[in-house]
Amino acid sequence: MVSGSSVGKPKPRRRGKPKLEDVARLAQVGIATVDRVLNERANVSPETARKVIDAARQLKLPRSLPVPYRRGLRLDVILARPDTPFFDRLNRFYVADEAADLARRFPLEPTPWDRVRHLWDCGKAPERPDHPDHALAAVLQAGLFASLPTLEPLLIERLVARGLAATGAGPFSAAIADRLVGAAELPRPRALVTDLAGLLTTDELRAALGRIASRYDGGLPES
Repeated sequence: MVSGSSVGKPKPRRRGKPKLEDVARLAQVGIATVDRVLNERANVSPETARKVIDAARQLKLPRSLPVPYRRGLRLDVILARPDTPFFDRLNRFYVADEAADLARRFPLEPTPWDRVRHLWDCGKAPERPDHPDHALAAVLQAGLFASLPTLEPLLIERLVARGLAATGAGPFSAAIADRLVGAAELPRPRALVTDLAGLLTTDELRAALGRIASRYDGGLPES
């Protein structure tokens, strides 16, 4: 005998693993866009890519996500300026308390202040051959420039934004966009862009990245 209280009530549907359709619905985009983002293909704006990846993370989509959302490499750098013995010992106390392994690699006593080189005296590593890290910086810079045409748009966007801030060029504008793509001749009028995301989709920027990379990736011989 069937109880009357259960008649007409649908059984709850078991929730399965999230699919691309679920991600597309949550991000309010098409399934093809989700596929392009998750497989790191081109022709997707940074804003749309973020929406898709955020939706995939929220739904716990069982697959790896594109590079911009993976855990980054954390670098802890201690730049202490112990102008007096008091501050030097204070720094050593906190390092010993918070990073014992690092503290064990410290010399027992600090080198006198006037007998060491200081980072603010060394200049920018790629530009100064006398910088203690010049060789590494030059290799890293060359590797980055050689890789420019193959970097993900989201990463290029972050690099440009960080570079604008580091050089004091100010917030992005149409005038800055025109300056960034250089003075190379093009077979048609330049695209008018008003934001950084729009610049990343232009042929002008892709051509500029290729010109920069050509001197580092073997495309052109050294002069």
